[in-house]
Amino acid sequence: MFKFSPYHALTSEQNDACNVIINDIIHKLDNKLHGISVIKGEPGSGKTILLINLIYKLVNGQDIEINDDDLDNDSFLSYDLSTLLSLKAFAKAYPKKLKIGYVSPMAALRETLGKVFKDIKCGLSKSLVIGPSEAIKSIDEPYDILIIDESHRLTTRKNIQNYKSFQDCAKLLNLDDKKTNQLEMLLKSCKYAVLVYDENQSIKGSDISNDDFNRLTKDAKIFELKNQLRCKGNKNYIKYIDDILNVRDINKLTFDENIFDFKIFTNVNDLVNRIRSLDNKFGLSRVCAGYSWPWISNGLSLLEAKKENKYDINIDGNRYIWNIKSDNFILDNSGNETIGCVHRLQGYDLNYVGVIFGNEITFNKEKNIIEINKNNFYDINVKKSVDTLTLKNYILNTYRILLTRGIKGCYIYCCDKNLEEYFKKYIDLA
Repeated sequence: MFKFSPYHALTSEQNDACNVIINDIIHKLDNKLHGISVIKGEPGSGKTILLINLIYKLVNGQDIEINDDDLDNDSFLSYDLSTLLSLKAFAKAYPKKLKIGYVSPMAALRETLGKVFKDIKCGLSKSLVIGPSEAIKSIDEPYDILIIDESHRLTTRKNIQNYKSFQDCAKLLNLDDKKTNQLEMLLKSCKYAVLVYDENQSIKGSDISNDDFNRLTKDAKIFELKNQLRCKGNKNYIKYIDDILNVRDINKLTFDENIFDFKIFTNVNDLVNRIRSLDNKFGLSRVCAGYSWPWISNGLSLLEAKKENKYDINIDGNRYIWNIKSDNFILDNSGNETIGCVHRLQGYDLNYVGVIFGNEITFNKEKNIIEINKNNFYDINVKKSVDTLTLKNYILNTYRILLTRGIKGCYIYCCDKNLEEYFKKYIDLA
């Protein structure tokens, strides 16, 4: 997964941000000050790429030996020389080796990152990749630097599944578990934090609120990434998706299918077969859906689910199984035969993505608005204790995430025929 390689070349805006952050880390730690940097940007703007390059430089830059004859070596080409020299001088004077952690709130992403760090042998180890609780529970030996991906998915205590762990972490830090959140706890567990944040990728009530995030990071350095590095379609693709989902009056954009194939299907099995064929040809192609069907196959392997006839999704007689809990939906072969939910896709890049709009999202032709049917939405922890408008925002954010996973193309199917007709005004028929 090239995205997660530290050898990924940075754009000038990424490289500038990386150098400023490293120098700010040096300044803050040298002067015993607490520091925060926040990296913002739309899906596909290269936030995670920047984080991985940053941790690579911080971990390896401390130990690189610099000789004049070696300055053209690949080991140095990714560094700004003055930044590298400053980092080495700082690390030499620092009383101990820097303790650094890469925090991801999502287990699936942690698993993938850990595997990549282990396999590519670039000085980064699997042990660097940790969950929020693991970082917080190291308070007796706090981290110097925490690099926190997808920080919009850090939680409050509201509607979380593992409340006991959250409560234990709050107690360690003498915080009120009813008022605190994982971001506050992580900031107290390190000397410097680098955060990736996109408020439009918050998808459930337990996610930290935008108000709380802004309050806790009011003194942070802010970096906004503007380039679109994922979707090869029209440079305005992300805004186009937002406009369509929010039913704004816009002109139709055209896409060259040889660069980015953006189509709508009227038959769900045609979409599924197209994605499976593309996965066999190019790899990293998956079908995903909104949470419009209960997960009756939960806990079963793919073979067991088929044997016990535990198919989760039924669309016009076409039956499918949700992603297998014990498998990596993106990397394992079972991902080609199952349908993924947002929790298995957030943070990943795919070559092609197929997105099924479920029965929980419809189009009201009379009112000219997209509506949500709460009764057809089965993520209990998301819809618990939220009003209809908030739930609609979470669901639209979910589809926005799914629609922006593809590098080479995105295909859509709608269970609601009114929604299909609305989308056809803006998306070509397959």
